[in-house]
Amino acid sequence: MAEQMQLDQLIIKYLTGELSETERVFLFSWRDSSAGNQSTFDRLTNTEWLGQQLELMVAADKEAAWSRFQSEQAANQATVIPLRPRRRYYWAAAIAAALVIGIGYWYVSRPDIPQPLSQVERFRNDVPPGQEGAVLTTADGAKVLLDSVTDGRIPVKEKAVMIKEGGQLSYQAPANAATVYHTLTTPKGRKFRLRLADGTVALLNAESSITFPTAFPGAAREVTTTGEVYFEVAKNNKPFLAKTQLLEVKVMGTHFNVNSYTNNGQTRITLAEGAVQVAGIAATIENKVRLSPGEAAILNSNSGRIVTQKADLEEALAWTNNLFSFNNAGIEEVMRQLERWYDIEVVYQQTPNLHFSGSIPMNVNISTALKVLELTKGVTFIVDGRKVIVMGS
Repeated sequence: MAEQMQLDQLIIKYLTGELSETERVFLFSWRDSSAGNQSTFDRLTNTEWLGQQLELMVAADKEAAWSRFQSEQAANQATVIPLRPRRRYYWAAAIAAALVIGIGYWYVSRPDIPQPLSQVERFRNDVPPGQEGAVLTTADGAKVLLDSVTDGRIPVKEKAVMIKEGGQLSYQAPANAATVYHTLTTPKGRKFRLRLADGTVALLNAESSITFPTAFPGAAREVTTTGEVYFEVAKNNKPFLAKTQLLEVKVMGTHFNVNSYTNNGQTRITLAEGAVQVAGIAATIENKVRLSPGEAAILNSNSGRIVTQKADLEEALAWTNNLFSFNNAGIEEVMRQLERWYDIEVVYQQTPNLHFSGSIPMNVNISTALKVLELTKGVTFIVDGRKVIVMGS
């Protein structure tokens, strides 16, 4: 009944022009979340239908309905119907009276209007976890979908030798082969491992990429990344340079994680082993820092400065061990990670002010992950195809 009365109040405000911006977003999000809600909204805002309900109020149990309406108005008058000229008040009161009867009748008697859903119903449309897979783009623009390629040598026009084995693509550098650049890209719902010609291993998280040479004949080993990539750099006399759009990480041989997802608002370099130097590429980034194991370098896109702090290695590297790990993470950060891995669209009917700490396996269906989050009793979800709707409890 609380959700029903909230709908009553929002539609009253919609019809009388009293909706705040927050209430407008909430009402329209509810309306657009399903065909049933759209049908309900259209009916309840139809003036002809409202007139019919007023006639029903006269012919049916109008005294009980009006008494209930008056008690509800007494409790909510300051927020539901602010003081206005008397004519407008009567118009709002008439609408409210119609809705008191109409919505109650509508929800009880119409089977096509969604009722409160059980957890089983809300997660009926489950989504499986992501898997190993990627797209390789060669120097001539050809694209190879590695999900569907059988293990073994991958034939390309170039002389580079590429061997796929399970979820890893390995490069070998034959003598005198021309060096060209390839790009490995993981879409949402995919992860993949790359072994470069120098023996360096790069693990790509979902929605990430790495552009790299097929061999390293020059004075440095240089690659460019987007998204999130974990490196285990092979020791070599040549420095290894990993570049994002804004930062450059310089190492000789070490293990580190690069997280440069654009929707995070920051770039984070986390060092697991060895030592690295992190410097800005853009002219607006003046400082550079040197990291020790267990530290992170963070570039805030607004401040333009690189700062260091103690890293939570378990959280930063959890994805490399097929885990989601959260340490006081807000609901939007949690859902961003689920969105990338499960290849879903997240829609917020409400944005609960919740923070999560703990781990969830990445190899489970999304219903399992969402049920864990629901244990907080502060949030509920509906899975509609590949859309996940976030609601309050």
